[in-house]
Amino acid sequence: EIARACEENVVFMALAADTRPHFTTIADFIARMGSEIARVFRDVLTVCSTEGLIGRTMFAIDGCTISSNCAKEWSGTKAELMKKAAKIERSIKDLVGRHRQEDARGERSATRAAEEKTVETLSAKADRITAWLAGHEDRIGTQGKPVKSNITDNESATMVSSHGVIQGYNGIATVDEKHQVVIDAQAVGDGHEAQHVESVVQSIAETAEALDPQKDLFGAPRGLHRTDASPLFVGPGAIWVGMPVAIVPDDELCPVPNVGKLQQGGNVIPYRPLAQIEPIGDLAV
Repeated sequence: EIARACEENVVFMALAADTRPHFTTIADFIARMGSEIARVFRDVLTVCSTEGLIGRTMFAIDGCTISSNCAKEWSGTKAELMKKAAKIERSIKDLVGRHRQEDARGERSATRAAEEKTVETLSAKADRITAWLAGHEDRIGTQGKPVKSNITDNESATMVSSHGVIQGYNGIATVDEKHQVVIDAQAVGDGHEAQHVESVVQSIAETAEALDPQKDLFGAPRGLHRTDASPLFVGPGAIWVGMPVAIVPDDELCPVPNVGKLQQGGNVIPYRPLAQIEPIGDLAV
């Protein structure tokens, strides 16, 4: 899509200096320059923060499925892929056996050339699957059971989208409420963004610290919240972050409005929900 835009969209053409790069060049650039792109993204957020475009009072988290450049036919658990390789080997054996019978009779069918090419293609597929099986183990899902791997891109996953089942990623974006600025974006190889909320919030917190080391995720002065109040509390329709919720000195746990209590390891931790909102998409912080 980017390569096509560099040929058809005047804005992309200007940004690319009318070089019209091939899509493989763009893919290689993205694959090699991940850390540099992340720094550019953070620099843009720094400008947005300086201009007051990031409110730090409410964040919305949502995910969407993104297709990867790999086929579902290369997906499966190790057991499924072993069965697939065995099936391919049987097909090869049948074709080769038929060809030997023809040779013994001094015959050659009209489809012989196409079948020989099919044997080469199937042999390459079987060799690829066998080589992958020798060097990889099953991916284990959240329920402790093997889930489908993909030989081409094992970080991707088979997931359900609005367009059916695809092989790809779940792109999780976090948007600041004030001006809809995207403050965090991640791609994960499963379709359940809820289990990644904690890591997303941690990523946002790191970005917030880089933008302003004197303030926490929600813009409060650092050091004024209890350091042990760090867990997430997931409630119906909202997610509350435990880290910055008790905005009082550690030695002065004075009453605050709407204080709740979160049980953790036998200790009752005071917290105050900073954002209790209706869910936007699937999740909201």
